[in-house]
Amino acid sequence: MKKIIIILFSFFLLSCSKNKEDFNIDKYISLSYKSYEIKGKTHNYVTYDFPKINDSIGKLIQKRKIAIGYLLRNRIKFGKLGKLYPDSTSIETKFRKKLNSDSVKPYVHQILFPKKYPKKSITEKEVMLVASRFILVKKTNRGFGGQICFLFNGQKEINVDNILLESIIMEIIRYNLGNKKVTPDITSIINKYILKSYENHQNIKSLDSLEPIIKKDVFNFMFSNQDYKRVILNSLKENKDNIPFTVVSE
Repeated sequence: MKKIIIILFSFFLLSCSKNKEDFNIDKYISLSYKSYEIKGKTHNYVTYDFPKINDSIGKLIQKRKIAIGYLLRNRIKFGKLGKLYPDSTSIETKFRKKLNSDSVKPYVHQILFPKKYPKKSITEKEVMLVASRFILVKKTNRGFGGQICFLFNGQKEINVDNILLESIIMEIIRYNLGNKKVTPDITSIINKYILKSYENHQNIKSLDSLEPIIKKDVFNFMFSNQDYKRVILNSLKENKDNIPFTVVSE
């Protein structure tokens, strides 16, 4: 098995350039109206956008937009906002209210300015529980396939709100495992584990019955995979001064 290449996410370096704790978040995060067509019918929806603003905060947000975007998708119900279309005034008002709420704005601050906040201790186990949940197993017409997913895979191992950790792990995955030299290796590992689980449960013939079992097995395999763990933990260690938590050994 090839050793995974670690591509350290240098976007953290800009976070030291300006220690301004507060800023006008409405200036840097906006709404975007989009549409798609299925069978001749147009469907409209709303999402977030990061307008390019060439001041220090704007540049920093552009560097950290993966983590912030993950936070926004999980804290703002864009699906419900889209149902208000075409009432753009109501959509904008509700979006701005949520964006400035305690469930969003302080977390954006912590991603951008981690040194301004007391750091919470996170164990390596907690880190890998989150990282392993981004591995998706899907049933297909031919069996099962696996991939790195930018949403959770449905496992319920974490019952606490860890949105900051999730956002940073997503950032690591996108910057490290999105690289073409890396992703094929991880995908191969995932599919190897799917095959191993399938072979361990050959007595179960129904794909529907097998699906939750294989998902659980692959989650556990990836949780313990040393290559995957090395990518995640080394990236966090290298950037320990610029993330809003401290990773500690068991």
